[in-house]
Amino acid sequence: MAQSQITTLPAETVGVISQYLESPDLLSLRSACRALADKTSTPFQHRFFHTRHVMLERRSLQNLVDISRHSVLRYAVQVVELTTDHLVAPADYMSRADYDACGINDECDGIRLGDGETLSLGDDSYEAVIERYRAEWDAYRDFLLPKGAWLRDWVEALSNLPRCKAVGIDDNVRPWGALRLGRRIGTFPNRFVTPFQA
Repeated sequence: MAQSQITTLPAETVGVISQYLESPDLLSLRSACRALADKTSTPFQHRFFHTRHVMLERRSLQNLVDISRHSVLRYAVQVVELTTDHLVAPADYMSRADYDACGINDECDGIRLGDGETLSLGDDSYEAVIERYRAEWDAYRDFLLPKGAWLRDWVEALSNLPRCKAVGIDDNVRPWGALRLGRRIGTFPNRFVTPFQA
């Protein structure tokens, strides 16, 4: 009954109501039916696409390219901020003593628990984490070293965002893909300025 009542409200009213919803609730409301998805389109685009935070990482940059190719979402992006999140060379990553000091309560594990995930102790060994980190480092290095690929993606994305008014650098926001990358490699990407070592 409540769903049929909210769908009869004007789009502007539903839009104002949806501005006060937490992000998961807004996404749930949008998935309820096509009418609500249409009526919440503007607040949804503003919340999730007005400012895009990306890092120089293949998946994060590809996400921006995909948005820039989308027929609707490309018009929602008005600010693109490149974050300072990056990987450091494996030799500078984390010693066994540093890793052991983190224990089970490292940054990613805290987020996993907060998200309701269960922790698998079998995949948290130092050797497993270092192996995943090295594999990701190799892919990261292979993506950044030949300047043509990532620069071409960056230029394409920015060229396809007709309402983008500002491009900046930010060191205070986790970009799209950082949490997933952190879960894969055992730690969040580094935000500190470090020299890039090939």
